[in-house]
Amino acid sequence: MVALLTVFGLSPAIVLFVILELQGGPFHQVLAQGLAINATKMMDVIERNLFERYSDVQAFGLNTAAQDPANWGNPSDSNPLVGVMNGYMTGYGIYQLTLLVSPEGKLLAANTVGPLGKPLNTKGL
Repeated sequence: MVALLTVFGLSPAIVLFVILELQGGPFHQVLAQGLAINATKMMDVIERNLFERYSDVQAFGLNTAAQDPANWGNPSDSNPLVGVMNGYMTGYGIYQLTLLVSPEGKLLAANTVGPLGKPLNTKGL
């Protein structure tokens, strides 16, 4: 009785396994095609985001307030450079902190407000 139940219990599993093996190629191909489409879409979104961030840095670098050494190292809110950085912060709303750093790594300026326009204590930087 146990042997009969085992044979009848395993028979459908073996048949399904054989069908899956025979049809596995097209099944896997459909899954792989969907995965490739999603990967392409995700890469497109990532590339657009990186290009936008790259453009942000280029635009900031062209700002005359960032190019004027008289504005560097002055953390006061009256500094035009800090004002520009605060404007970028609230205008974009995606950054938490913006820093202008020299090639040697010296901090030249930092924003003083967060993305929602609330004060941000960056004097310790």
